[in-house]
This record gives sequence, C-alpha cells and structure tokens, in this order.
Amino acid sequence: MPLSMISQGEVCEVIRIASGEEVRKHLLNLGIVPGAKLKLISGTGSNVILQILSARVAINADTASRIMVRII
Repeated sequence: MPLSMISQGEVCEVIRIASGEEVRKHLLNLGIVPGAKLKLISGTGSNVILQILSARVAINADTASRIMVRII
C-alpha cells in the first residue's frame, strides 16, 4: 500500500519506491530506502512528516504516494 494511505502513528516498512532515479536518490539521502522502518507523525495537507530512527523528515504527499509500504 502507498505510504500516503497509512494512518497517523502507524509504523511501516518500506517495500519499494516507484519513482525516478532523482527522487530515489533524494529519499536515500533522507534514509527512506527498502527495509527502512518509518512512523507517520502527520499526514495532513500537502506534506507528510515521518520519523525515521530518531530523525523527523518531511516529504510531499505526491512522493509519499510513490513509496510502497507494509504495516508492521
């Protein structure tokens, strides 16, 4: 399921990223790679705020819809 579909507070694991190479590199720099565990902090509006380990990062909703995850 796309990351944009999970509920606030849920923890998930990245399965794959369905986007171009430039976006993948950007997400890699943020720590969003297959196998990474993420927690959705906020998903309102046009941005999504995630917790990855001890860091919080924001991505836009369009990018979030291209990140396939499974809830754990």
